[in-house]
Amino acid sequence: MMDALCPQGHPSATNDYCDQCGTPMTVGAAATSGEPEISSVTEVRSAEVPAERCPACDTPRIPGDRYCEVDGYDFEGGDASVVVWCAVVRADRTRFDALDPDDLTFPHDAPTFTCALEGESVSVGRRSPSRDIVPDIDLGGQYEDPGVSRRHLRFDRLPDGTYAAVDCGSANGTTINDEHTRLEPEQPVPLADGDRVHVGAWTTITVVRRADGA
Repeated sequence: MMDALCPQGHPSATNDYCDQCGTPMTVGAAATSGEPEISSVTEVRSAEVPAERCPACDTPRIPGDRYCEVDGYDFEGGDASVVVWCAVVRADRTRFDALDPDDLTFPHDAPTFTCALEGESVSVGRRSPSRDIVPDIDLGGQYEDPGVSRRHLRFDRLPDGTYAAVDCGSANGTTINDEHTRLEPEQPVPLADGDRVHVGAWTTITVVRRADGA
């Protein structure tokens, strides 16, 4: 009689349990039908491995593909190619002059700063400790655009890893690029790389797509 293989791949002289590891054996049909017994080989299936997911947009990787089908992340290149979205905040003189707000002076020394868009939602507004309002992107304090509401705007992440602008019912509204129509409150508007979001008396927030470390 030939040795049978147990599910773990060990040759075994017994047909009920593997005489090496004790794993229950599977006996071929021929062995129970009175025909000469032959070795039975049981297919060993490894545990299913979860699909690798893109660290930038969480899309499952297609087997064999090097790049993410949504945002182009390089699975073989590693972290250097991770795509991140950023908000570049600056005081925009062109916007200020177009609005021509009364009793306000353009802040020539206002800082330009960049904030990474991380998580499901990034809030924009002006801090108010007394009202427990602490926006992720604070346009008060040293920057202080008085035309920005305390809770003005959100950047909400979409399923493909990009972001949408959502006006929070602000007093002075939100516009995008060269459009003059204000966003409807709580209605997400998807953003593309380079889109300009205008809020307040002089603030323009440019949304940019970058490779991490660029």
